[in-house]
Amino acid sequence: MRSSRPRTRRAFSEGDLARLKALYDDRSIPLQKVAAAFDVPVSTLLRWVAEMDWPRRSARALPAP
Repeated sequence: MRSSRPRTRRAFSEGDLARLKALYDDRSIPLQKVAAAFDVPVSTLLRWVAEMDWPRRSARALPAP
């Protein structure tokens, strides 16, 4: 079942989720830094992305230069 929130013991506010999505969507920010901003390993971040059914970064077209 897909959810709009990751399965975790942490309580994320709507603002936290919006920040997570914005950081994840910004391809100039490495995934390691996005994960570090939430104090989790990259593998956990990628699991959350899959659980929330967000498109993988590699599946998106790059913006035109």
